[in-house]
Amino acid sequence: MSTRLVIAALVLTACGGGATAEGRTPPTKGTKTKGPGAAAARVVETARPRPSPFTRTLSLNGTLDARDSVQVAAQVEGPITGVRVDLGDRVERGQVLARIVVSDVRARAQQFDAELAQARADLSRLEQLARTGDTTPAELERARTKIAVLRAQRAQTVVDLRDSTVRAPFAGAIARRHVAQGAYVRPGTPLFDLVAVDPLRLALEVPERYAPSVRVGDVVRVAPEVAVGRASPSDQGLAAPIVRIAPVVDPARRTFRIEAEVPAGAGALRPGMFVVGTIALGEVAGALRVPRQAVVTVLGRPRVVLVVDGRATPREIEMLGEEGADAIVLGVAPTDVVVTRGAGTLAPGAPVRASSEPPPTAAAEAPPTGAR
Repeated sequence: MSTRLVIAALVLTACGGGATAEGRTPPTKGTKTKGPGAAAARVVETARPRPSPFTRTLSLNGTLDARDSVQVAAQVEGPITGVRVDLGDRVERGQVLARIVVSDVRARAQQFDAELAQARADLSRLEQLARTGDTTPAELERARTKIAVLRAQRAQTVVDLRDSTVRAPFAGAIARRHVAQGAYVRPGTPLFDLVAVDPLRLALEVPERYAPSVRVGDVVRVAPEVAVGRASPSDQGLAAPIVRIAPVVDPARRTFRIEAEVPAGAGALRPGMFVVGTIALGEVAGALRVPRQAVVTVLGRPRVVLVVDGRATPREIEMLGEEGADAIVLGVAPTDVVVTRGAGTLAPGAPVRASSEPPPTAAAEAPPTGAR
C-alpha cells in the first residue's frame, strides 16, 4: 500500500501538480513570462522619405585662361618715351601704350622725299630724250626702277613712324610692364604683356560616359574653389555657356575636352585662377530626401536602416547629393520608415520600435495560457 502512494506522488510531481522539483510555484494564468532568448524592442527615431526634385550634376576642376594673350614688342629702334599704362590697367583696342622716339626715321623720310623728287625729274628728262632717240631703253628702265625703290623705302619710313606709337592690339588688361621710360629698345624687345580678361575661357576634361549628356550651349556654373560649398552648386557661380566640344576622346585618359566662355564677373574671376565647373546633367526621377544622419557607410557603400515588421532592415542606397541637413538618395520608397538616429549601432534583424508608435500592452506581451 505504501509503495502505491509513493508512485502516485511521483506521477503528480512530473505532471506539474503542486510545487516544482525546485520548490518554485508555477506561474498562474495571465502571469508575464519571457523566454531565455527574448529581448525588448529598442525605441528608435524614424522618418519617412520625402520626394525631392533633384538635378544630377558633374563637378570638375579647371584653370581659367585668357581668351587672348600676347606680348607686345617693339617694332622699331629707339628710346621709350611717354609710357601711358602700367600693371592692371584696362585698355581698349587701339589705345596708345607707349611711344618710341624715331628721329632718324623722320630724317630718312625727308631724304627719300628729296631723292624721289630728283629721280622723277631725271625720269622726265630721259623720257624727253627717248622721243628723239638720245637715250637708251636701259637708261630709261633704270630711272624707273630707281623711282620704285625710293617709293618702297619711303613707304617703310611711314610704317616705322606708325610703329613708333605702341598701341593695344585688342581690349584687355596689362598683365606686366617690361620697360620704363627712357629705356632703349630694338625690334623684338618685350614692352607689355596684354591679356583679354572678358570673357575668359575654361577648358574641362569630361569623362567619356557623360558624352551623351553634354552639348554645346549647356551652362557650366563656374566658381572659385574657395567659394564651393557656401551654396547649392546649382545656385552658385557664374553661368558660362559651352562653346566647343572636342570631337574625339583621349584614349589615355578616357575624357573629352570642352570649352566654356566665362564672364569675368566684375573682376571676381581672373586668368590663371583655379575654379570648379558644375554641369547640370538632368533631373533624377525618384529622388527622395532623408536626414543626413540617417545615412551610414558600411564597407564604403552608403545605406540606411528601415523598420520592417518591427525589425531593423539595412538597405543600400545611392547618394545623389546633400542639401543642408538632408541627403538626396535613391533606393528607398516614400512609404518606408527610416531610422534617423543611431542606425549604425543596430544589428540586422534587431527588434526595434519607432518612437512615434505606442508601447505594447502587458497583455500583448504575455505568452498564451499554458506556454512553458
